[in-house]
Amino acid sequence: MVDEVADVPPGEPGGYGEPLAPPVTGDPIVDEAIASLAEVVARPLDAQPAGFESVHRVLTDRLVDVEG
Repeated sequence: MVDEVADVPPGEPGGYGEPLAPPVTGDPIVDEAIASLAEVVARPLDAQPAGFESVHRVLTDRLVDVEG
């Protein structure tokens, strides 16, 4: 049995075409971290884990700051 691919318009989640813009949270630190993910995925595969870890660290630190 062959899995069927849904006909999803470009720009929609699961679709093709231009990637969706990152969400805006209103927190500049979080927004910058999320936006930097586009740069991370553009790196060679072996360099991506360090980039993801960096973004995770920034988001974790920000969450600690907000929680007090």
